[in-house]
Amino acid sequence: MTTALDSTTLRRVLGLFATGVTVIVAGSAERAHAMTANSFTSVSLDPPLILICVQHANKMAGLLETGSHFTVNFLAQDQEQISRYFSGNKKMGDTPDFELIPWCEGSRLAECLCSLSCQVEHVFSAGDHVIFLSRVQSIYEKVSEQAPLLFWKGRYQQLAMRE
Repeated sequence: MTTALDSTTLRRVLGLFATGVTVIVAGSAERAHAMTANSFTSVSLDPPLILICVQHANKMAGLLETGSHFTVNFLAQDQEQISRYFSGNKKMGDTPDFELIPWCEGSRLAECLCSLSCQVEHVFSAGDHVIFLSRVQSIYEKVSEQAPLLFWKGRYQQLAMRE
């Protein structure tokens, strides 16, 4: 079935592609900013490159456009509340973000599956988003069998693990 192309239909159809959920953190410890993102892609192993996409209007785009350093935190399935919080759906109270969230080593979220420390190398404008092609500088990986937090059809999902 062919469907007319409009932004509502495109959003619904693109939601059929399941993605992992990340929290991107940029800025210094005193002035850090974080946002939930599922627009993350591995680009190259050699050199180690990833990309993230951020809406032009988002504060994060302005922070990253300066060639900034940032961290990508891959969320575990029990971190949905953290994802919701940094997506703007603050259900953890009225105190500032970083006072409620468990952090390790600056911009790495405690209990995340892994974190990538990155440096922006190239910035591309694309429609209503900015694409940040970035070099991975270091990796933190939690040794765990914990499943990732997933997003599919506009909802958080859990991975059914096979034995």
